[in-house]
Amino acid sequence: MRKMTLESHSLRKACYEVYQRFPAIKGVLPHVHSYAQNRFLLIFENRVITSSGRTLSQVIRAVIDAEGTIKKITTSR
Repeated sequence: MRKMTLESHSLRKACYEVYQRFPAIKGVLPHVHSYAQNRFLLIFENRVITSSGRTLSQVIRAVIDAEGTIKKITTSR
């Protein structure tokens, strides 16, 4: 079984779309994992400080194809 690799332009395309949807994580680099055949899982993790001074963790998971197109995206509260 051959391990798939994600091309850098595909990663940049997917990150750009995620940053557009979730500006609070702009600049956060994702952890990239092989997910399924020709699919990859990107995990973005960020901590933000709320107006009350508390820390809030935010995790965004995006499943993308080899071309960088987002197939599914989920986020924590």
